[in-house]
Amino acid sequence: MTRGTCAPGPREVLVVFVREPVAGRTKTRLARTIGPERAAELYRVMVEEVARETARVAGCGRARWLWVAPARACETVGRWLGGFDRVLGQPEGDLGVRQQAAFEAAFSAGAGRVVVIGSDCVALRAPLLEAAFAALGEADAVLGPATDGGYYLLGLRRPVPGLFDAVRWSAATVCATIEQRLERAGCTTVRLPVLGDVDTALDLAAAAAECPALRTACRRLGVLREGGGGAGATSSGIECSAGSIPSGEERERPKEEPRCR
Repeated sequence: MTRGTCAPGPREVLVVFVREPVAGRTKTRLARTIGPERAAELYRVMVEEVARETARVAGCGRARWLWVAPARACETVGRWLGGFDRVLGQPEGDLGVRQQAAFEAAFSAGAGRVVVIGSDCVALRAPLLEAAFAALGEADAVLGPATDGGYYLLGLRRPVPGLFDAVRWSAATVCATIEQRLERAGCTTVRLPVLGDVDTALDLAAAAAECPALRTACRRLGVLREGGGGAGATSSGIECSAGSIPSGEERERPKEEPRCR
C-alpha cells in the first residue's frame, strides 16, 4: 500500500531529534579529543545512518518526523536528509521541554503510539524500532536505556503529565528517574536492551566497531585505527588514534548536552 492510499493522520509517529552538524556546536565532548570539525563530520555520518535506518520502518500509518535544533535550520536539515513526513523546529528550553513538545504535537496529530529517539545511537536498528512500536500495543511506555544512564528511546501511547519536569539531564540517573515517574503515573513500561550513544572517543571506538559507515568515516578522517588492544581498544581491535583517548577525568565528567540529540 502506498502513502497516498493511507487514511489521514498517522496512527504512529517516530520523532527523530537532530542538531544541525555545525563545528563547535555539535558533539562538544567528542570535539575536545578529536577536534570540532571532525566531531561535526562524524555526527553528520551518524545522523545519515539513523535516517536510513528509520526509513526502513516508515510506512502507511507510521510517520517519521524530524525535530530539528536550532529551529532556524529546519529547511537546511530537511533538504539534507529528505524523506521525512514533517520537519519541525525544536522549541527553546531543556530536553524535557523539547520532548514534551514533541509528544504533544504527535498526540495532537492523532497518533496513538509515539516514539522519540536521538541521532547518535547508531546501534539502534530497524528491528528494535519495530519492537518498540509493538511494545506500545500492550504497554503504556517503552524505554531504551543507554550505557551512560540516559536513554536512547522513549515511547508513549498516552501523555504523562509532569514526566519531564525538573529532570537533571546531565546526571547518570536520567533513565531511572523517568522510569520511576512512569511507574508513579501508573504506566506499564517495557525496557529495551541497553545500547550506547556517542559522546566520547571511547564511545566512538565502540560504535565504529559495529557500524561500517561510521568506521569508514573514522578511517577517512584519521580518527580511529585498527590496533592491537591498547587503552582505547574495543573487542574488535578498533581503538582511538593517538591523542584522541580521553583521560579518566574526562570520561567521568557529566554530559553537557542532553542525551536525546
